[in-house]
Amino acid sequence: RLAGDWALVARGLGKDGVQALLIDAAAPRLTALVNDLLHASHGPRWSVTISTTRAKKDKSGDKEVCDAIVHDQQARHERERCRDVVAFSGGERTFLDEALALGLSLLGCEVAGLKEPVLIRDESGAALDRERAPKYVAMLRRAAEMAGAKHVLFVTHDPTLWALADSRVRVAGGKIEVDDEEEDPR
Repeated sequence: RLAGDWALVARGLGKDGVQALLIDAAAPRLTALVNDLLHASHGPRWSVTISTTRAKKDKSGDKEVCDAIVHDQQARHERERCRDVVAFSGGERTFLDEALALGLSLLGCEVAGLKEPVLIRDESGAALDRERAPKYVAMLRRAAEMAGAKHVLFVTHDPTLWALADSRVRVAGGKIEVDDEEEDPR
């Protein structure tokens, strides 16, 4: 009897147990968070669906996955309307990856019950062009609002992103300078 009880506990705590149920339960909330971030920065162009299971090819059941399927309203061809994040170009993929990373961070803050976290991004916008830089900062601002964060710190070498920050801390040549002016520090 005792061995049977322990086998039940092992199954409940194994890869198909409680942790799988928690991950499955988190997918809809993560989808909502990511879509909120994307819509705040890009409007209705992209929506994401995150799923944790997919039907097996042989139709014998489902297999565990972590798919992020992007629905692109501006796709030129029907086959491009719904595709995996990895199928997008560099700048688009960077943006979508950042939305997913921020969504995971927001979900983690919610689950942990964190109040007023500080969001930190280290050169996550480095591959963005001048057109996407303001959209990236809009997404960071929305993430801060959603998390109740008073501060978002992001590292960048891009003057376009510098100009969009409320304040700047410049670290160069062994010195640290703080700039609260709303001008381009180039």
